[in-house]
Amino acid sequence: MIKKDIIQAMSNQHGAMTLDEVGECLDTLLTLLRDNMAEGITIANFGKFRWKKGIVREVVVPTGKKVLTSATGRAQFLPSPKLKTYLNSTTHFDETQV
Repeated sequence: MIKKDIIQAMSNQHGAMTLDEVGECLDTLLTLLRDNMAEGITIANFGKFRWKKGIVREVVVPTGKKVLTSATGRAQFLPSPKLKTYLNSTTHFDETQV
């Protein structure tokens, strides 16, 4: 599912909103998630989004030289117990796609 599909599905469920209005709402939500990732975001019964800090590592490149990598971070999602239960109990997923 891509962003366009999400907008269409939301618009179908909330007929009073146009595709443009739904798109603006989704953009606002995604901006809020992005801007507050460092502090962590918890959505009840869904999960937690957080920014996990990376560490500096010493690696050996193919020439044999040791180099320090930069401390890059990554986004992490931790599903809530209720979401895990829901996902593990439903059969709407195709096992070949996982």
